[in-house]
Amino acid sequence: MIDSLAQLNLSGGPGDQRRSAAVAIGFFDGVHVGHQELVRATLEAARARGLRSVVLTFANHPATVVRPQAVPKLITSCARRLELLRRLDPDVLCVAPFDNALSQWEPRRFCAEVLRDTAATRTLMVGCNFVLGRDRSGTVPVLESLGAELGFDVVPFGPVERDGLAVSSSEIRAQIAAGRVERAAAFLGRPFSVTGNQLGGNQLGRKLGFPTLNLRVAEELLLPATGIYAARARLAGQAFEAAVYLGERATFGGGALSLEVHLLGFSGEADPGPVTVEFVSRVRDDARFASAAELARQIDADVAEVRRRLRESRPPVDEQERLS
Repeated sequence: MIDSLAQLNLSGGPGDQRRSAAVAIGFFDGVHVGHQELVRATLEAARARGLRSVVLTFANHPATVVRPQAVPKLITSCARRLELLRRLDPDVLCVAPFDNALSQWEPRRFCAEVLRDTAATRTLMVGCNFVLGRDRSGTVPVLESLGAELGFDVVPFGPVERDGLAVSSSEIRAQIAAGRVERAAAFLGRPFSVTGNQLGGNQLGRKLGFPTLNLRVAEELLLPATGIYAARARLAGQAFEAAVYLGERATFGGGALSLEVHLLGFSGEADPGPVTVEFVSRVRDDARFASAAELARQIDADVAEVRRRLRESRPPVDEQERLS
């Protein structure tokens, strides 16, 4: 169930525990393992206290309003983020636009008008580094003080660690940007993926004997480091093993960044719909070759290496599948 902030009204009046809530709040980019554990803890707190479980997130990254010159590339689109949050099965999933007016609210106003009066919050779960309100002044200690005044408990959560590192969206972005997609998968609890629409290409891959689907990914979404990747691709309800090229086609003079997907063992015409690429492993850097023939020989070797890596890697278990 997805409500807008304007529609969210759980309160049946003061002291009405039947419609009171345990609330998790955050942007939740990537819905990584730390986010997943925070939401699960919220669901458990709701069950223990006889409350509704509510997840409150924002349609757009707050930086688009408060730091437009430094908006990070996103790990997940809004639609994908909501899909992943929905899988965790809160009673209410609420998505609110983050606008300039909201960015100017003092923490007390947000806690009183949204958390107390609208969401009827009795327990608030937040990441240990969470902040809200004007000038990021609503730190966890400030929220704890406001919660005591307004009638709800504040429970800081985390950090969750993997491989000795605290899991965070910023850390995952750094791993992806460096091409370390296996590490990113461990932090996400599933493979890092992007979905793109197919573009008409110049058939360079087909001429080399390796036809590809050329994809356009939304500008706001993060892509990994350039190079060759072993991957799995999903389109029209089917799954394929794939060799993926991400680069500027330096052998042919360079140009705009290109994302090209070669479906292993597939012949014929692919469905023209969107394609989701799950990155499994980075095989090598992008490189320039002296001729098309030399490039074709390298691609042949790349495909063999991709097949080997995919044989040796089991599809990562999505930690959320147990809840879907």
